[in-house]
Amino acid sequence: MFGIGHLQAQLIASGVGTAVLIGVVVWLRADAADDRERELRANQNTNRLRHIENSKGTQNEIENLSDSDLDRALCRVLSTAPECKRGRALQGREPTAAKGAAGNDCGDL
Repeated sequence: MFGIGHLQAQLIASGVGTAVLIGVVVWLRADAADDRERELRANQNTNRLRHIENSKGTQNEIENLSDSDLDRALCRVLSTAPECKRGRALQGREPTAAKGAAGNDCGDL
């Protein structure tokens, strides 16, 4: 066979076989990495869409609140009841007793 011995032909064949095997392993690993990356991107897109939907729902809830309801909701989330009352008093927005406002108006929601 082209002037090479049987042993040399076997070494060449096993070298080619090894190279093909290494090529297949590298290709499979790269394909698995691509699959993992596609899966991560799909999860990120799903989470992004879920966040957008939740944000739109929150926006719709906020837009449907009156100014006083929005003030109470923000106050309840961002501060304590005494801080809310003090903040409203400083801004001149403390509800009057004639309107039937409770002393702790922050927790009405």
